[in-house]
Amino acid sequence: MAGSFEADNIDQMEWVARYLGRIHQTGRKMPFIARPTIGIQEYLLEPRQVFAASTLIPKALKDDFLNATDKLMDAVTACWRDDIPTLRLHGDCHAGNILWRDGPLFVDLDDARMGPAVQDLWMLLNGDKAEQRMQLETIIEAYEEFSPFDSDEIALIEPLRAMRFVYYLAWLIRRWDDPAFPRNFPWLTGGGLLA
Repeated sequence: MAGSFEADNIDQMEWVARYLGRIHQTGRKMPFIARPTIGIQEYLLEPRQVFAASTLIPKALKDDFLNATDKLMDAVTACWRDDIPTLRLHGDCHAGNILWRDGPLFVDLDDARMGPAVQDLWMLLNGDKAEQRMQLETIIEAYEEFSPFDSDEIALIEPLRAMRFVYYLAWLIRRWDDPAFPRNFPWLTGGGLLA
């Protein structure tokens, strides 16, 4: 039976990185035909429209919330690079989507899309800044055993992280009418993020 990937196990981290290097080597060969590309439109502009139309965000907070979203969008847009090569990605490659059974097993591919390689790498990072720096060095070194890595992509980690948070919040809001969502994400409105 498969167990969980241990995100703090450096040997497993290296193994996952080598495996991703192989996956990305294949992912560079041809683009997806019917999958989106990670970018400003899908991850910031469309979610901003969802926020503006949402009744889940209290009126007393909405203007400040939208202004903060706009500032974040401006900051990400200022450092986003459309010229970074894209490839087929897992797209949601965090520890919860990696099982372990004599090696990594990647699951939950519904977010697979085109994007920069670093998208699948940054989500493996955990701990404080120093730990994340060490993990990133380890990941890149193991990854490069099978696939080249453009170090310029490291500058995209924080923009990608911000875009993911915005996209994820919009994803929750879009699905809030499904009874499973209020039950499984009570922190969103019940005294939490949007309360």
